[in-house]
Amino acid sequence: MGGEVILASELGSGTRIEMIVAQQPAGRPPIVESQTATSAKEEQCILVVEDDPDVRETISEMLRIGGYSVQAVSNGEEALVALDNGGAFALVLSDVVMPQMGGFELARKLRGRTSPPPLALVSGYAPTTPHNRVDATISMISKPFTLQRLLDFVGQHTV
Repeated sequence: MGGEVILASELGSGTRIEMIVAQQPAGRPPIVESQTATSAKEEQCILVVEDDPDVRETISEMLRIGGYSVQAVSNGEEALVALDNGGAFALVLSDVVMPQMGGFELARKLRGRTSPPPLALVSGYAPTTPHNRVDATISMISKPFTLQRLLDFVGQHTV
């Protein structure tokens, strides 16, 4: 949105967050979506699979801002449990590198299921060029990303 966020944290003093919002350029419509579009998205639940609790919460909050409902778990095994418990997800958005079960192993396990939800991967470490990836058919978004980039990516991959 052309703005900036500054985080400053000091042990014993707390955390300061500054948000600097740039003025919306003339002639450009605001990014805020209509209530009708948001309501439709709220019916779509995204399963976020991320082992780092801060990253998991940040991605979840970004998706909520975009109008999605979110369930978040810390690894691939927990994701399978969520799916086994009847979770109907429009997308499974999984980190690639996690202890216990990473994103590519989760993808292999999902392929063995009847009507699995779509899966997309998130990574700051994994190679993103198809010839270097374990499975070039899986969509991937690289960290870091902006709110708009994440929402565009998720919108393209939800059912």
